[in-house]
Amino acid sequence: MESRFVKIKEPGLAKLNNKEYSNFMTEFHALAFPEASDDGGEDPDDGGSPGTVSLVGGNPDLGILEEEKVAFEADLEKIQNLVERTKKREETARMNEVDEQRTTTAVAFTTMVKQLKNIALPAQAEAVEEVHKLSEPYVGLTKLPTDQKTAQIDGLLKDMSAEGVAQKVETMGLTAILNQLREQNELYRELSRARREARTDEVTESSDTIRERMNFYYDEMTTAAFVQSAANPTETNKRFIALLNTLIDETKQKYNLRKGIAEANEKKEEEKA
Repeated sequence: MESRFVKIKEPGLAKLNNKEYSNFMTEFHALAFPEASDDGGEDPDDGGSPGTVSLVGGNPDLGILEEEKVAFEADLEKIQNLVERTKKREETARMNEVDEQRTTTAVAFTTMVKQLKNIALPAQAEAVEEVHKLSEPYVGLTKLPTDQKTAQIDGLLKDMSAEGVAQKVETMGLTAILNQLREQNELYRELSRARREARTDEVTESSDTIRERMNFYYDEMTTAAFVQSAANPTETNKRFIALLNTLIDETKQKYNLRKGIAEANEKKEEEKA
């Protein structure tokens, strides 16, 4: 005889990488602890059904205690920060790429100014002479450490944007290259700021330690939800289990897709070798 209770599927958490794990636990949290919502119902003080649902004390309908919720949320934030830190580390490669681009652009600008000085037409001579004089101190900026390079490029851009100078730069046809340099320098600064913030928020615990605790609370909370749905079935806890099983299925499908693509790419590389 088929059981009238819907069991919670095994999610296979050990297989997931940190990003997949963090995504799954974030979605699980949203299901287990939905934000308070106002459905426009009657005021409970008037004897009707409550219009606002509050889950400050865990989630009684799922049998989840407040201390479990608090502990789980603390570790969820940690695993999310670890994933974000990994992402920021990956952006270091992007920083190096942008640094190389802005260096190339800065060199191109100072080189073009020098070349124009050597071949300047009489109509441009005065403009070229002043721009060359102002840009000459920045010729060596490419050899500076990255943070100093950022400041030096700011200085170059400021000097080239000064009143009267910007028009001369435009006369020389170099405004576009300076605009490009400005965009590259700003992008580098944004990437640098993001990486610095990520380092400030670094989590000292390993992902394995955090995930071990989260697995424990996940098992505790899902077990409580299943027991509650069997002992005191409601539309809320039955729907929670149905949605959680759907989330588990979707997570497994995405995992299998990722593994399939990785294995296909690995096979292609082997065939090329």
